[in-house]
Amino acid sequence: MSRLVVFDIDGTLTDTNDVDDDCFRRAVADIFALTYTSVDWSDAPHITDSSLARWLCQAQCHRDASDAELARLTAHFVDLLRQEHARAPARFAAIPGAQGLFAELRAAGWWVALATGGWFLSAVLKLGVAGLHEPEMVLASASDALTRPEIFNLACQRAAENYRQPFTRVVFVGDAPWDVRTAAELGHGFVGVGRREVSLRQAGASIVLSDFRDREAVLRALETADVPAPGMSWQRFYSGTRADLKPGDRCYHGTRADLTTGDLIKPGYAANFGNLERVTTFVYFSATLDAGVWGAELARGEGPGRIYLVEPTGPFTDDPNLTDKRFPGNPTKSYRSREPLRVLGECTGWRGHPPEVLQAMKDHLAQLKQLGVEPIDD
Repeated sequence: MSRLVVFDIDGTLTDTNDVDDDCFRRAVADIFALTYTSVDWSDAPHITDSSLARWLCQAQCHRDASDAELARLTAHFVDLLRQEHARAPARFAAIPGAQGLFAELRAAGWWVALATGGWFLSAVLKLGVAGLHEPEMVLASASDALTRPEIFNLACQRAAENYRQPFTRVVFVGDAPWDVRTAAELGHGFVGVGRREVSLRQAGASIVLSDFRDREAVLRALETADVPAPGMSWQRFYSGTRADLKPGDRCYHGTRADLTTGDLIKPGYAANFGNLERVTTFVYFSATLDAGVWGAELARGEGPGRIYLVEPTGPFTDDPNLTDKRFPGNPTKSYRSREPLRVLGECTGWRGHPPEVLQAMKDHLAQLKQLGVEPIDD
């Protein structure tokens, strides 16, 4: 089986997102006579240098950029990058583990190509100063096309021609939500990398690595990467029969544990309700913030209540303790899973229930315990 991995560059192989944005903004302002702060591409339809340059000229100058202007812009941008590298080389570091990665992937049976939304000259410059440039590397860039799907497809085409074989498996590795969307649109597997884990997973990525230092994790990710499911990544694990979940729903887990992004919340801990010597066989979460608030307020422990944004990593279904009880269906969107929940971040600024409401809930739970009513956890 012939396998191809296609890497993005900025933020994926080189830690250059900030310096790239800075120099690009300065170059656009200089060439099109704009102010630095007015150069904003947050509403642009395509995040590539070639597309952004044209879009910004139309949006800010109300005209099309000429070929001469685009050529001057590219040259000025690359010159600013060189100047910035001379001033602050630390802004052009390789992502940890990226150096030497290509050779090890080839040894493991993966062909390698690059597809970047940056221009060719700037891409080669950043790869070179980061110690990653290979003259014979297959590379497609914004100098070749305007959109990321076009660039990615061109990289795959060039790889097939250069390596003289078709590929039965293609995986895209990137660091931004638009990379996830590209992989989803083209039907290829995706592995996220870098600091944008929450936005990558919300965009549909199921695998996100912090960097490339753990080679076994990298190879395992490439082997298991699937096509992203934008907006519904974690919901594909739902095994219930209700239609309560919506594409924009987010998952919450209330607790008193002090956790960080990437931690896994697993079953197997002492229960919060009923027989407190019981060990849980499920982990519970909800797609409503109010249920997360209850979890934080009622959890055992001495620390402050916390609510985390989480996502299930495996099959989950409706919580039988709340589904079809006082109301039909699962209006609180409460669920449980035997697989861990992955922490995406902490939810801050939430407000607890009024003291009298919280106490009434505690009294109700105490009454259930006295009556011998145990939560369903099997």
